[in-house]
Amino acid sequence: MEASSTIAAHDPEQMRVILQRHLQASEQVSIRVQECRITNTRRRDGLRGATQYELRLEDASTGRVWDQIVTGITFGGDRTRRVWETISLTAEPSPEATVRSAVPNFAYVPELDLLLQVFPHDLRLPALAKLMAGPPPELIPLLLAELGSSEYELLSWTANVVQYRADMRAIVRLTIVATDPATGQARERQFYAKVYRDAEQGRRASRAQADLHQRAAAVGPHLVVAKPVIYDDVLRTLVTEAVSGTSLSKLIRRGRDSVTAVRVAARAIAEFHGLDVDASPRSIAQEMDRLHEAQQFLASARPDLVDDVSVIVEAVVIGLSEAPSALIHGDLKPDHILIDGDRVALIDFDLLGHADPVLDVAHLVAFLGRPEERSKSRSEETADTAQEFVDEYFRYAPDAWRARLPLYHAMTSIHKAVGLCRRRGADSQPLVEEILREGQAFLISGGDGTVPSYKRRLTRSAVR
Repeated sequence: MEASSTIAAHDPEQMRVILQRHLQASEQVSIRVQECRITNTRRRDGLRGATQYELRLEDASTGRVWDQIVTGITFGGDRTRRVWETISLTAEPSPEATVRSAVPNFAYVPELDLLLQVFPHDLRLPALAKLMAGPPPELIPLLLAELGSSEYELLSWTANVVQYRADMRAIVRLTIVATDPATGQARERQFYAKVYRDAEQGRRASRAQADLHQRAAAVGPHLVVAKPVIYDDVLRTLVTEAVSGTSLSKLIRRGRDSVTAVRVAARAIAEFHGLDVDASPRSIAQEMDRLHEAQQFLASARPDLVDDVSVIVEAVVIGLSEAPSALIHGDLKPDHILIDGDRVALIDFDLLGHADPVLDVAHLVAFLGRPEERSKSRSEETADTAQEFVDEYFRYAPDAWRARLPLYHAMTSIHKAVGLCRRRGADSQPLVEEILREGQAFLISGGDGTVPSYKRRLTRSAVR
């Protein structure tokens, strides 16, 4: 897009007016956009990217008001317009499409060369709208079999989206109720369906989920991985059973038994790192390449921080010349850890790989140290959940690994700073400095693996 078009696409008030003009399903329906907020922006280069809008809509004919997610995508060149022309030629009227939202599934803004996707419709994730509309016949027999028999009769199907990354992937919680025709008894079960953009990615995820489930079950009762139920290649959707548990983030915020929870999680994660599961390797050299790419991006996006970033990068490169390789989760954070007594379920394995396990530890510690992940209970204000996790983890993992934790945490801070610069506006830029201060504080703490308190991290003068 040209500069003026790019500015318009990222101006909430301009987009409110533009979207109101283009989000009209028919002449009989009049939609008013009361409010427009930009909730996420993802740019690949100057021509391609996606912007997610959260709208407050009103149907003027009925007075109904609701919230609606709309994503604006541009592919660069004349591809966006050609994609829209293809959609216009191939789209079939869908009776359920306008019942909930009274807006079109897709629309095109020619003055901005912007393709609009109205949630749950997504060009890259066509199965998402199908799951939300009703039970796809491809999935029903196996889901009913999980209840007891494929002869069961489906009574109800409820689909709720729990995670959505436009143009990339989505997770849907499925609740089905079915009856046994012989007894008339009704049974209810929950499943999770993950919709992938790429079929091969979905196949890999399905194979990994099956392998992880089997290997975790063989280790013992403490580590749990959900059983895969079905992978449908046409829908590019993996369905797994629902596993019980409360996320570690919720337990820490509640403040009840948070120390016990992080210790239980630490043991399970150490067991996970010992699983013999096939996954893509991630070498130290690859990590260093990613780190230098991140450094170059920050040099362009935040030239005022070049010296501070260089100090962190140099320390990481020197310190991480070699490391062991084992199974890692790749995106370990409190929301991906479910605790049920002494049982720990891990979820979301899209970044599964073979690398240094301390990568996982550092990634999780970065979340455990944040104020929103700390206990709200006065009785546990003195408990440092990050340090408790680290100490417990290294009861089951080689203690010599501790020395690499500050280095990996500093590297994580660089990647988090890049993510903030790419996805957020100018109002969040102070957070970039805060994250880099954290990384520097870990380096200053030395090689003993001690986790600096959150207050100490923010008072270190790594970024001035």
